[in-house]
Amino acid sequence: MPHRPPLGLFDNEVRLYGLDELTETVRLLERSQPGRTAGELSDAVFAELAMKRSRRAVELVAEAIRRARSREPRAGLGAARR
Repeated sequence: MPHRPPLGLFDNEVRLYGLDELTETVRLLERSQPGRTAGELSDAVFAELAMKRSRRAVELVAEAIRRARSREPRAGLGAARR
C-alpha cells in the first residue's frame, strides 16, 4: 500500500491552510467586497479555497474572521509595542 500523507482539516494534506492564511484570505475578500456579514464572508472563504465544511473548519474560519476584523495591529508589520 503506498504511503499517503495524513488527512486533516479539509480532507486535504494536513496544514494545507493555516489560520494565518485563512485570516489573510478574509482580509483580501473584505477588501474586494466590503460590508459583507460574517456569514457571507465565511461562505466566500469556503468558496474561494474550495474547502470542505466541517465543524472544525467552520470554527477556524470564524476565528480568522475575528482576527481579520480586529483593530489590533498585526505582529511583524512594524507596530510599536506599548
